[in-house]
Amino acid sequence: MIFFFFFFLFFSFFSVLGYGLIFNKIFNLKFENLNLGKIGILGLFFLTVISSFTHIFMPHNFIHNIFFISLGFFYFIYIFFIGKVSKQKIYYLSIIFILLLSGLILAKNNEDFSYYHLPNTIQFFEQKLQFGLGNLNHGFKHISSIFLLNSIFIFPKIKYFLINIPNFFLLVFSVYYLIYNIFFRDKVANSIKTINLISLILILTKFSRLAEYGTDIFGQFLIILVILETIIFSYKKKFILNNDKNDFLFINILIIFAFTTKVYFIIYLLFPISIFIFINKKKEIIKYFFKPKILAIFFIPFFFIILSNFSATGCFIFPIPKTCLGNDLYWGLSLDTVNYLETHYELWAKAGRGPNYMVENSENYVKGLNWISFWFKNYFITKVSDYILVVLFILIVVFSFLSKKKLIYKKNYLFNSKLIFIYGVIFFLFIFWFFKFPQLRYGGYVLVFFVLTIPPIFLLYEINFKSLFLRKKIIGLILISFLIFNSKNILRIKNEINNEYLDNFRNFPLFFVKEIEWSIKYVDGHKVYYVKKSCWAVPSTCVRDLKFNVKNKNNYIFYYRK
Repeated sequence: MIFFFFFFLFFSFFSVLGYGLIFNKIFNLKFENLNLGKIGILGLFFLTVISSFTHIFMPHNFIHNIFFISLGFFYFIYIFFIGKVSKQKIYYLSIIFILLLSGLILAKNNEDFSYYHLPNTIQFFEQKLQFGLGNLNHGFKHISSIFLLNSIFIFPKIKYFLINIPNFFLLVFSVYYLIYNIFFRDKVANSIKTINLISLILILTKFSRLAEYGTDIFGQFLIILVILETIIFSYKKKFILNNDKNDFLFINILIIFAFTTKVYFIIYLLFPISIFIFINKKKEIIKYFFKPKILAIFFIPFFFIILSNFSATGCFIFPIPKTCLGNDLYWGLSLDTVNYLETHYELWAKAGRGPNYMVENSENYVKGLNWISFWFKNYFITKVSDYILVVLFILIVVFSFLSKKKLIYKKNYLFNSKLIFIYGVIFFLFIFWFFKFPQLRYGGYVLVFFVLTIPPIFLLYEINFKSLFLRKKIIGLILISFLIFNSKNILRIKNEINNEYLDNFRNFPLFFVKEIEWSIKYVDGHKVYYVKKSCWAVPSTCVRDLKFNVKNKNNYIFYYRK
């Protein structure tokens, strides 16, 4: 089993790179001489689009997955052997891959894994598009492109035990991207290199456990890169279409990608809009973006995630009631249900409800500012305050270890008007986040980080990245961050092995899956698998009650409530 685990892991990794190169070739982005981190992220994006498309017509079975992953792998091998990919860059990327590998060895996943992460992934693997899934289990209402992406990494022998690798691959590519920006990206100001360094240290030391990523951290990693790329644009004196259009397109792709994982990430389109305000060749960039191929990059994944949400719930964007047609669709969720869930999610976001408690008079609690004092005591003090201390500690360590300990007053190190505007956008989004869904996992990690770090980095200190002495110290800081990442994961693995309640690592290095009792039931002649609790890895379609009907129309399944 260990052989198959690592074989499919490496096979998939280079396949993702291959798809990034295919995407780059199709759209002529010319990223192969720049940042392999970008290539890898584009590969994940392209595979997400492919999996979303094929799911409409077929399940993601073994034949489907082996075909598409092989296609990307062999394209990478072809490009590699004809010399169009730098062997040195592949070498650096492979080192990062190995240094982060301990994060992928896990026995226990997050609390939502058995409830809807694994069941959704198995549903997409075993079934093509179905309608009204939200009527069966609450977990099926939560649609994310990550589940579609996960389902394309289910293979023979290893089964679903590699479905965490999209998170792992994004981590590898993001770390490579940041290291590339720090050491190899030309014409980037020292302050920008500094915020890339601090971002890198934060990711390695704070987000070391992949099992906790869920469907929220993936998108937040993408938004970190969006903001870093936007800051780079704020330092450009002039927008040169031939040189800068690809980076601008990359920002937009990252946001669309994040949106497919969680719809609330659409608000970060404010960043490319901000860039557009500042560029001098607006007509040229509009003309470029209205090319059919470029428009396809945006509208195809947008359409697929809207279709996935709509097919499961009857809502174009769940759980926003105004986007729902449930009362007009026999298989859609009723508007009463959606309205209730909207309040339910807001209650969770504002700490009014938890696994073991719920405030009284919940409808009044979420109104206005009634929730702030309770949220402060029960969430800010235990979660946000700890995260703020982590960010401030990293800032102090970096500046005390690397800076010359004197203020810099030269104009090129102060806030320029563009950066002030970008910071204003970040602060606006921070305020919006605070009053709407003040949980760190709902975009808060990114916003709190940049609100805290941008002022001291761009206003107070300069770190000379050209200094050979300081570069050695920077490398030392990065290596220490990798050491912390691996130390935390090694201790975690040790604790998981010794946890008698989980039966972990019985098949090392595979994660724990609880065996669930299930029975086959037939509803309107359609076979489903009935369970009393969480579905875990029960075959699809997994249900927890039988109070629904089934229709087969044009070879598509429709579930609806009695």
